[in-house]
Amino acid sequence: MLDVAALITVLPRITTPTLTAHDVGQLDLVDLTAIGTEVLGFFMSKADKANLPASPTA
Repeated sequence: MLDVAALITVLPRITTPTLTAHDVGQLDLVDLTAIGTEVLGFFMSKADKANLPASPTA
């Protein structure tokens, strides 16, 4: 589950080039979800990642 307020706080601290809180707030929902998923994946343990369902291939 992604917390938009948390993303607005953390993304300006970790992005290059730096996204401001305003920039993050203006992102399209699809883009914000993609970025948030990457951030979430970074913080997940290997065990949590192993328990995820397999993603369908296109």
